[in-house]
Amino acid sequence: MNPHSSITDLQKRVVQLYLKFEQRFRENALIRELWNTMAHDVSQQVLSLKALPPSFWKKMKADEDGSLEAGIQDASMQANENKEDISLLGCFELTVQIEEPTILKVYVPIIRSLRKNLKNPSLDFYIMVKAHLARIVRVIESFSGDPIIIQRSNMLMQSFEKEIQEPKIVIEHTIKKIRSRSASSKKKTAAKRIEKRKKAAKPAKPSSRRSKASRSKTKLKTTRSLSKQAKARRGSTKPKQARPLSKHAKIRHRRTKPLIKKVNLQRRRARR
Repeated sequence: MNPHSSITDLQKRVVQLYLKFEQRFRENALIRELWNTMAHDVSQQVLSLKALPPSFWKKMKADEDGSLEAGIQDASMQANENKEDISLLGCFELTVQIEEPTILKVYVPIIRSLRKNLKNPSLDFYIMVKAHLARIVRVIESFSGDPIIIQRSNMLMQSFEKEIQEPKIVIEHTIKKIRSRSASSKKKTAAKRIEKRKKAAKPAKPSSRRSKASRSKTKLKTTRSLSKQAKARRGSTKPKQARPLSKHAKIRHRRTKPLIKKVNLQRRRARR
């Protein structure tokens, strides 16, 4: 389906709804003029989009991902509601319900596509939509008296500005990029861990001089330990023999002989 024709049908329904509100409040000149101005704003939007070249709509249809058609259907369902004897607050609530999907899901993609392909018409249409939205916010703040609907209209203005200023982000591509980056980083970390394990498993090769010195030291230690073990074994197998008694007596006699002589000399002196 051609997006231009479906958008035009939606805009015509919104114009008819605002004219219906004008007839509903024909006794109040201020409110009647308000709805007449709202219908005039939407009629100007219709003429602005009608002036765009057919190539733009072909490009828009090729780039469309289904969100534009969903926004048109949502806004059309709200515009088809036919309520009799609706209050002024109900008219404001219905206005926000229609304008919210129309501005955010229909006009924002159009302004982005215009900014990408046709710069001058994008600025004109952006100013037109923003002026219409500012009028809605101002009228609701002045005549509704309901803080909830006032807050909702202000949020609509903020969301419109945010969506226009920020670029469109394709979530699928960003998720794929993040997943690919995380997978590559995991592979790199796994490879680094494997390399560290291999390096830790391989013993470090000592230098030639250090290796020779260490080998000689180990050889000396082994020979010393072997000799000590051999001596210990020999000592354990051959116990020490006891000295003979005659030899022991001789050694004792040699030690006590000078003492005996000294004692004999003292005795002799005492006798004299």
